[in-house]
This record gives sequence, structure tokens and C-alpha cells, in this order.
Amino acid sequence: MDEHTLYGKKKLCYIEVTDFTDFQGIGSHPLYKRFDSVYSVVKTNIDQKYWDFLAHPIYSDDDQILWYVREWHTMPSPYNELTGAEKIKYTEIKNRTLAEYNRVLSALSGEDKQILSGALTHIDEDFMFCYDDKITVIAWGMYPDSQKHIIKGGIIHDLKIQNKYKIEFIAGEYGSFDNELDGIIKRPEGYSLVEADIPHITPKSGYVLKSWEPNPINVKVNNTLVFTAVYEEVPVIEKKKVTFSSGYGGYINGPTELYIDKGSCISEYLIPSCVADDGFEFERWDGDIYTPIENDITFTALFAQKNVKCTFLSSDCGNLQGESHYTFPYGTILSVDSIPAVNAKRGYKFIGWDKSPVNYELTEDTTFTAKYEKLPWYKRLWAWLTGKGCLKWLLWLLLAILLIGLIWLLVYIWPRFFSHKEINGVAPITQIEGPEGPIDINFPEPQIGEDVPIVGQPEFGKFYPIVGDDGLLPEEDIIAPIIDNEGDRVPIIRDPDGKGEVIANRLAIFFEDAEVDLNAFVADLCQNYNCEVIGMDKNIPMIQIQVPESERVSIRESLNQKGRISGYNFFVVDEQIVDMRNASSPAGNLSGNISQDKIGWHLKAVKVNNGWNLFTKGDRDIVVAVVDDGIDSSHELFKDRIVKAYNIFTKDNRLSKGSGHGTHVAGLAVGSDIRFSEGVSGIAPNCSIMPIQVFDNAYASTSSLASGIMYAINNGADVINASFGLELDSEFAREISSLPISQQEELANIWWNEQERVWKLIIEIANKRNAIIVFAAGNNHILAKICPTIRSNSTINVAAVDPEYSDADFSNFGKGANVSAPGKDIISSLPGNNYGNMDGTSMAAPIVTGTVALMKSLKKDITVDEVINIFNKTGRKVSGPIPPMIQVDAALALLMGRPDLIESNQDEYPVDKKDPKPIKDYDGGDYNNDIIIGTPHREKIIIEITDPNYEEIRRFIDNVRQR
Repeated sequence: MDEHTLYGKKKLCYIEVTDFTDFQGIGSHPLYKRFDSVYSVVKTNIDQKYWDFLAHPIYSDDDQILWYVREWHTMPSPYNELTGAEKIKYTEIKNRTLAEYNRVLSALSGEDKQILSGALTHIDEDFMFCYDDKITVIAWGMYPDSQKHIIKGGIIHDLKIQNKYKIEFIAGEYGSFDNELDGIIKRPEGYSLVEADIPHITPKSGYVLKSWEPNPINVKVNNTLVFTAVYEEVPVIEKKKVTFSSGYGGYINGPTELYIDKGSCISEYLIPSCVADDGFEFERWDGDIYTPIENDITFTALFAQKNVKCTFLSSDCGNLQGESHYTFPYGTILSVDSIPAVNAKRGYKFIGWDKSPVNYELTEDTTFTAKYEKLPWYKRLWAWLTGKGCLKWLLWLLLAILLIGLIWLLVYIWPRFFSHKEINGVAPITQIEGPEGPIDINFPEPQIGEDVPIVGQPEFGKFYPIVGDDGLLPEEDIIAPIIDNEGDRVPIIRDPDGKGEVIANRLAIFFEDAEVDLNAFVADLCQNYNCEVIGMDKNIPMIQIQVPESERVSIRESLNQKGRISGYNFFVVDEQIVDMRNASSPAGNLSGNISQDKIGWHLKAVKVNNGWNLFTKGDRDIVVAVVDDGIDSSHELFKDRIVKAYNIFTKDNRLSKGSGHGTHVAGLAVGSDIRFSEGVSGIAPNCSIMPIQVFDNAYASTSSLASGIMYAINNGADVINASFGLELDSEFAREISSLPISQQEELANIWWNEQERVWKLIIEIANKRNAIIVFAAGNNHILAKICPTIRSNSTINVAAVDPEYSDADFSNFGKGANVSAPGKDIISSLPGNNYGNMDGTSMAAPIVTGTVALMKSLKKDITVDEVINIFNKTGRKVSGPIPPMIQVDAALALLMGRPDLIESNQDEYPVDKKDPKPIKDYDGGDYNNDIIIGTPHREKIIIEITDPNYEEIRRFIDNVRQR
């Protein structure tokens, strides 16, 4: 057998070619004869530390293959003979090596891939050897000949392997190994122990490792060895925990916990630095941080808010009316009330300040200087004439005499000059002054139907079955429209009980099981019932079916009976209609012109500006979903802040402008504050808007409303505004509002129970995702809980307050409502970059929605229960049977643990003594049992009901109708 010399390598062993088969190769040449090609691929692509994995083969004339490896310091050991820590160590090395080769192989192509793939064929652990923290394999690219029945170890020849001896380390009773496997190692004969061979020991408390007996360093291994740990007892020093926390206004930069010896002082370098937020500065720690520490202690960093000076200068051409020097907290945004008026001296006109102070954010000492222009001679003359002095009065007397004479001449010469002449006047338009000129706050009555049907995509604007020829539902969700591309509307009928309108030929089926097999259910359904599936939403899940009008009630009742379709947990509801054109709808109504003093009153009432100045205007990452009838996305109040807009009918982001309701609601919740000084702004102007259209040409159904809210939940909305609800027939609602609360509660217990299940299902999902839903309480002036959307106290349900801080005369009240907000004469955005005012709990709800968005901006994981609790503790009491009205600044202050920043605001507004409300307590206590005919503020007829029940209510209402 020929011997070879390879630079830097040693011969490990050899094998007989006849003991192997299935040789991998390049063309007609086996790879063991083409190692240069294999090694070239390895060096070009493999990490250098893994180059020695494939041992170097040399073919000899004796039909043998000699295997060479890199020169070793420690004699190679067969991988399969390793045990303990050595086995674990080299297993990790083997796995990393194979992972590297497989990674490179998957990325190669062409001949390189063929070569490396062949080399890695038949890699066998029985042919692996370990040494010097690396692993190598022989007999790669070939396979032992199974016909010879030779054990693998018997076909490796001339293997130079040294004897190994066991070395045992004994930890003893006062310490333990960090790794139990380190207690026994094996080393080859003649090996000298080094520091790295000694296992690490962790002594028990009160002891330290003194030495090993005997000392193992440089001991030569010739047989089995045992070493025992020797310990020394040391006194135990008690440690004390020091915690550093930050108060409001900054944060700790560095470790917040450390342990130091009891009785010692904290080293200067161990004290973390404190970083103040904008507008704050670090003041001090709340305790003496340099005294000896005797117990566990917490030090809190205290930050003080910076103040800035604001100065107004009038110059020599005028005088200021009011204060000229102010001190404000850092970051204050100047309001109109803080800016002094300027009286220009005679002959000059005040034209503004050197920089606009309105909405100016004070982040440093700032001076505003008044600017003037000199009046032309005729204006200065007029100023002189209108000034004081006897000479001027004499001149005016002469001018008056001349004017009287001129009038007499005109009357004499032209006697008909002053005859009556009819002038066609134009009704004045109420305006608000903006930075670019006046802005109309009138908006014509919305033209319902401006939402043109979707054309060009008949599948989105047509009633049609959605089950395919294969019997399966489509992949994408589909909500059936209410008006098709031809302008035809579904048949809508009045509910016989007076509970609004329903679609006469549709039903919606909702499932309690989120993993339900809708295809299997539909197959069973259509086999047993006369119906067609026309819509579905797998996210809820829910399907819509079309049925014959005459069979709707019977199919609904049949399906709701237990066991009619076994194996499924579901319930069936009518497709209730919400009509944006219905005057009694909670959609909100344009209320005409309002007086100048009421413009923007809602912003002052909830103290939003103070909340902004103290805490935040919102975080862009907080997303507010507005589930409504569309939005004018081009309006100036929504610029650059709309995300994930969605139309549930078209399944894309094409939104109509609707009736203006959605635009008005979105503006109140998250509209920009660029017109705050004019009374128009969203409550959370820096948060993002997710508009979701659920109305089709002014109509929405139970399914479309549910699907819209589920889209918001599934797409990351933090707060969801739902300014809609299922409403009673308007005439019937007036009669219900006359009933005592006890009988209204009877109605709430028997009406809309299946609809209530829909909303409980969705609300449960929202709460799991921590998406907070804000509902409008409704505008029927009845008990709020009659509406099925707001029977859960796991949502925020908003009643409306009027400018006199009383319950609005349209607002639902009592149980079901858990917060209130301004909802009458509320100005906000309208389509066409317009502005106008609306009334409704729809307007109150987004004011609360915006406040929740501000709270989420400060504490994203706040829950709906925490929000309601804060509103109840910080709200302002109002007159009437509704909950307290939100106070933005107080809510944010309590959330941040700084209620000291807010003055007491719990004083009650006076109740109108001339017209006391018949209901005294919004949360369900001390109601009277009299039936009141007519709403409050109207004539009352009192009839005593001794044993109220639903049938008696119906008979009573029928009698009222006959009158």
C-alpha cells in the first residue's frame, strides 16, 4: 500500500474499494478520484470553519482509499463512541456542519450542485470522527456493499485511536456543577490536564471554592483519576434591592433594579440617568439616594413641567387691551382667548402680528409684535372727524344742516324718489371666519341616493346565488346588496310589532362555532329548505339566504328549533333595516343654522383643549374605525390619515360620500384640528381613520352592519364608532316613550332577543381583540336597552346632551346608556369640504370615540371596563336621566395617575325647575309607575297601571292610536 504525504494533514485510516458500492461521480470518474473538484466547490461556497468535514481521499494502486484529515492536537475519536458532555458537544457541531452544507446545496445550481449533492450522498455517522472541536467523515459518496455482510466498523483499517481514561470531579456537599455532565470527562493517554478541562462549580451560599485535591492542572493522564473540590466558609453579606422608577414626565435610561450590600451606599456610577420628555425637566429623586441602604427601597424620579413666557408687544402705534405677559406650561397651544386685543392709535390700522399666535405651540420663550399700516389721508381725516373736540362737533352740525337741505331738494324735485320699491332679499347664511376667508356652516338637505349603484362589476351590485356548480361557496366573502345595478330595491316591509322594517325575502344565519364548515351546512340547508344562499362572511361566521316572502317567518322559526339541522350551533334572525332617510333614525339630522355662541360649544363642554395641552392629541398608530354610510375622503379634515378604507358591498376601498352622516361623524371623532379656533375639530386629530361603508344607497341591514364591524376588528381597529342602531317605527316609538320605565323594561326583555345574540357574538370577539366599540344610544327618547346593540355593558353606549347641559329631548336614556356627550347643535365636516351642524346620539358617540382613542394613545392595552370606570369617575353630572358627560382632560389625567392636574368638576348643572323630568335616576332606581302621554315638555295625561305586562301595553297603545 502506497503511503502519501499531504501538507498539514495526517493519515487517519484506509478502506478497501471492494467493500463499497454505489460510488458517486462526475461523468465516468468517481468523486474520490476528483477531490480537487469537490474541495473547490466547498472552498467557494462553504463557511471556512466547515471545510474539513469531507476527509481527503487518496486512491492507491492496491485498490485502497487512504483518508487524510487536518493534523490534530487531540487524537480523533469515533463519533458513535462518544458519551456525556463530549457527545452533546460534537452532536451540536455535527448538526451545524450538516445544516451549512444543506443550506449551500439548496442554493447551488448546475455542475457545482451535482458535485456537492454526490459528495453528501451516503453520509454515515459510523464513518464520522471528532477532534479539535470539528467533525470529519470518511467514505462519503459511497455505500458499504451489503452483499458482504460486513459490520461497518470492520471495514475501516489501520485506525490510529489512543486509549482514553475517565477523569472524575467530585463537587462535594457545599457546591454543585453548573452542568451535571461536566463531572466526568475522558481524555487520551498521555494528555496533560489544563484549566479548560476543570468543570465550573457554583458554591452554596456562605462558601467559596478554595482548590481541588489534588491539583489537576498539568497532571498527565495514564489511568483513571479523581479530584475533589475543597471549600472555605465565608460570612454571608445580606443584599438589599434598590428599584428606580419614573414619575410622569420622563423615563429611566439604564437598569431599573440593582442589589447592594446592606448598610452600603449606592455608587454614583450605578445610579441610572433620567431623561425628561419634551416640556419637562428632571427635578430630583423623591428620597435621599446617597444614604446607606438598610431595607429594600424604591426611588422615583420626579420631573417638573417647564414653563415658557409669552409676551405681546404693541409698539408705539397702538395699545394692548388686556395682559401683555403670560407664563404657560411648555407645549401650550395658544387659543383666541389668550391673545390681547389691540387698539391702534389715530391714523394707524392694526393688521396682525409678526407671526400668527392662533394655535401657536409654545416650546420656548416667545414674543409677538403687533404690526400696523398707516392710513391714507382721507381715512386719517375721517378718524379726525370722528374724534373728540368742540370744533369737530360744530363741523358736524354744519354738515347735518347741508344734508337736510339736500334731502328737501331731492324730495321736492323728485317726489317719487322715496316711493316704496320692493327688493328681493336673500336669506342670510350663517358663517364662521376662517384663516382663508368665511366658511359656510349651512349644508343643504342631503340628497339620499347620491350613492350610485356600482356598475361594471355585476357580481357586487346584483342579487344572485353564490353557491357554485360544484356546490361550494366562493373563496371571498360577499354581502348581498340592498339595491341592485338596475336600481331595484329588495322588498322591505314593516315589522307587525312596530319594531321597524325588515327585508321580506331574506334571513341571516349566525354561527356560534367560529370553525364551522359552511359548505357542509349549506348542502344540508338547501336540501331541506326552499332557499338560496346570496351572501356570507366567514369572519363572523354568517350566511344570508333568500327565501319566498310568504315562507320567511315559517323558515326562520323552523330553523331556530333545536335539532332541525343537527351538528351545528346557529341561530336565525330577520334582516333588520336601518334607513338613513328615516327622521327617527339615530343617523343624526341637519338642524339648520345655529347661533354664533353655540358654534363649537361641544369642544369647550368636554374640555378637550386642556386634555391636549396636558397629555396628547393622539397617536398615529391608533386606528379609529368609522362604520357608517361612507366618507368624503378628500375633505381637508382627513388629509393623509385614512387607512384600510373598505366598502363591504364592493370588497374594495371605493366609498361613496353618502348622506354626509359618515363624514360628519368621522370629523367629530378624528377630524383635524386646523379649524379648532373656529369651533370645528375632531377629539383625536392625530389618530388614523378607517372608514367602513355598510350602507347601500342609504340602507343597511343586520348582516352589513355586523360584517362592517367584523372587518374593523380583523384589520386592527383600536376603537370602532357605530353611530347606528335598530330603531322603532317613529309613531310607535312616541307611544313607547310614554310608558313607565317598568313597562319599557318588559319590552326590552321580549323584543329583539335573536338580534341581541348577533351583537353579543361580535362584542365578545371585539373584547378578545381589545377593540372597543362605541354605540350611539338611539334617538327615540325611550329606555336605551330596548335597542339590542347596546344591551351589553361591554361596549360604550352614548346618550346625548344639549347646550343647556341637560339630556337632549330626542336621546334614549336610562339602562343601556353608560356615558353621555354633547349631541345637539354639533358642527362638523360635510361632503364637498363643507361644514354644518347635526343633532343626534350619532354626534355624541364619535366625541366619546375620539376620547377613547386619546386614552388608547396613552395606554394601548386599556380595556373597555377600565374606560367605562374612568368615565364614570371623571364625568360631569348633567340634568336628566342619563349618565355623566365625559370630561376629556379629567379622563386622561386619571388614566395617567395625575388627577391632581384637574380641578374638581363634579358640580351639578341646575335642573330646569319649570319642567322637571319624570325619570330621576339614569341607572335604574326610583322610577315612577305612571304612564305619561307625550314626551317631556308637552301636556301630560296620567293613567295608573297596577300590573304592567306586554299584552296590556299593546292594548293601551291601540287605545292611544284610536284617539
